[in-house]
Amino acid sequence: MRANSSFLSKIIFLIGYLFCHLTLSAQSKNDNSAEVLTYDKKIEIEGKKLSVWVDISIQINNQDGQNMTQVAIPYSASNKIKDLSASIIDASGNEVKKLKKRDVVDVSSISGYSLYEDDFNKVFELSYNQYPYVLKYSYSISYNGFLSIDEWTPVIALNTNTKKASLTLTTPTDFQLSIKEQNTNQAIKNTEDGKVIYEWIGTYTAESIKKEVFAPPIHELIPKVSIVPLNFEYGPSGSFQSWQSYGEWLNQLSYGLHDLPESEKQIVRNLTQDLPDIESKANALYHYLQDNIRYINVAIGIGGMLPYPASYVAQNRYGDCKALTNYMQALLAEAGIEAFCTDVYADEVPVNIDTNFPSQQFNHVILAIPTKTDTLWLETTSNINPFGYLGTFTQNRKALLVNSSQSKIIQIPAMTNVETRRDTRIDISIQAKNKIQAKVNSKFRGDDFETLLYYMKNESKSEIENFAKSKLPYQQSPSTITKINQKTRDSQEITVEAEMNLSDYGQQFGEAKVLNLPSLDFPKIERPSQRKSPLFFPYPIHYKDEFEITIDENIEGTLSNGTDKVESAFGSFSVTSEKVNNKIILTREFIIKSGRYGTEDYTEFFEFISSINESRAKTLITLK
Repeated sequence: MRANSSFLSKIIFLIGYLFCHLTLSAQSKNDNSAEVLTYDKKIEIEGKKLSVWVDISIQINNQDGQNMTQVAIPYSASNKIKDLSASIIDASGNEVKKLKKRDVVDVSSISGYSLYEDDFNKVFELSYNQYPYVLKYSYSISYNGFLSIDEWTPVIALNTNTKKASLTLTTPTDFQLSIKEQNTNQAIKNTEDGKVIYEWIGTYTAESIKKEVFAPPIHELIPKVSIVPLNFEYGPSGSFQSWQSYGEWLNQLSYGLHDLPESEKQIVRNLTQDLPDIESKANALYHYLQDNIRYINVAIGIGGMLPYPASYVAQNRYGDCKALTNYMQALLAEAGIEAFCTDVYADEVPVNIDTNFPSQQFNHVILAIPTKTDTLWLETTSNINPFGYLGTFTQNRKALLVNSSQSKIIQIPAMTNVETRRDTRIDISIQAKNKIQAKVNSKFRGDDFETLLYYMKNESKSEIENFAKSKLPYQQSPSTITKINQKTRDSQEITVEAEMNLSDYGQQFGEAKVLNLPSLDFPKIERPSQRKSPLFFPYPIHYKDEFEITIDENIEGTLSNGTDKVESAFGSFSVTSEKVNNKIILTREFIIKSGRYGTEDYTEFFEFISSINESRAKTLITLK
C-alpha cells in the first residue's frame, strides 16, 4: 500500500460543487489554526464547453490546521483534471516543497452503498512542519455539456476563515443564464471584446455561522451563488426556462425505459389480478419490490441523471433511486396504474427549494400514485418502510412531479402531530418509599419510529435495546426491555415495553421522599445572547405521557402542581391530574409545531421552553 494512502479514509473535501464539497460537519468556531488567504475561481463558456480554473492558497498556522492540507478534487471519467500543481511556501516566502506526480492518488468516489460509479477524486496531501506556511494549489477542468455552471461559495470549511474569494464567469454576449445570489453581493457585470464578464467577491468569517439546535440547513445560511444555463444540451436538449420545461427534459431521459421482460409482467399479473383497487395492487407490488430488489447506488450515465431501464433492474435485482422508481413505475403501469416520478431533496432537515429558480435542486426520486381521493407516496429505496410511508426525510417540502408537459412543483404533505406523537403509559407501583417499580409502554412514531425500525432490521439486540432505552423515561434507572414490536410490516409505529426499578429515584428530605416527573426528551438550547440562527422545526415534536401511580395504603402521597398549562405560538405544554383513592392519574403533553421562525422570535421561544422546565420541576409527588 502506498505511503500516503493512510489518510484517504479521512479526506477533507475542500471546495464547493463542481470540484468539492463543503466540510459542513466541522465546528463553526474559528480556532485560527488555518485560514484561506485566497480562493479564486474562473469559469469560461465557449459553445458547448465549460472550462474551470481554480487557484487556492491556505495558510497553516499550527498542527491543528494540518487537516486543511488533505485535498480531494472530484472529477469524472469524461471530465479530467488538468494542470494540477501544488507547493509549500514557508514564512520567508520561499518555495520549500512541490507536489510530485507520484504523490497524487486517483480514488473512486464509491460510497459504502454504491456498486460502481464513474466519479473519482484526485487526492493528495502536502504539508510542512514549520509554522506558519502556505499551501498553494491550482488546477483546471473542462466539461463538454453541463446542467449547471456553478454553485459557488467563499466557504471552504465552516471553521476556517476565508480572507478573499472570487468567482469570475465569462460567457458569449448571447448566452442566456439564470443566477441566484444568496447572502452575498450582486455580481459586477462588464462587457469586453464581445463577451460578458460577471465577477463576485466574497469573504467568510467562521464566527458568522454556528451549528445550533433546531437551525435551518447550513446551506441556507452561507453566502452562495448558483448559476445555471437557461438552455442546455446534456444528453437530449433541455431548458430551465420553467419547471415544466425541465420536467419535459427529465421525461425524455426515461422515455422507453419501462421495458419489463415477459416473466416480470407475468409476476405483476399474478400478484394483482384478484385485487380490487389501486391501493391493494400498489401495496402488493411495493412489497414485491422490497422483498426482491435491493437498493444500491449506480451513478453511471448522464451525470448520474439517467435511470437504468426496468429490464436492467429486473435482470440484476438492484438499482439506485432513479432505477428503482422507474422500475416500480413500470410494474404499476403493467397493472394499469398511473404513477409519476417526483424529484425531491431528501434530508431530515429539508433544504428550501427556490421555486423561482428552475434548476437541478434535488438529490432523490420518489413515486407519486394519484388515487380517487388522495395521492400515495412510495419510497422505493427502502426495504423496510411501511407502504405509503415517506417519513421525516421527504415530508413537508416542495418537489418536482415529472409529467411531461404537465410537470410542476408540488407540496409533499407534512406529517401531523398524530403521525409524530410518542405515546407513553407509565404504571408506577410505590410499595414503600424505597421500593418503587414501573412498567412502561411507549409507542414510537415519526423520527424515532424510523430510527428504531432501522435498528431492528440492521443492528444487534443490544444496540436495539440501548436505543430504545435512550428514548424511555427514567433513563438513569435500571430497566429491562420486555418487548419491541411492529404489528405488521406496514404499521407506522413500534411498541416498546419495559420494566424499571425506580427505588433509587427521587430525593430524600428527612423522612419524606420527593419524586418529580421525568425529563422531556428535548435537547438543551442556547441562551438568547448566544443564538445566531433562526429556528426551524421540519415536523412536529409531540410527546404524550400518561402516568398511573399506585401508592401503598401505608404511605401518604401528595401531589403538587398537578394542573398547569403553558401555551405559545411555538406549541404547548400541559399537565392534568386526578387522585382516585390510592392512585394518582396524571397526563403530560408537550407539542412543538412545525415551522420556521426568525431570530427575533428566539427570546420568546427560549422563555417558552424555560416555562415548561419550571412547570415540570414544580410537579412533585411527596411520599411520607
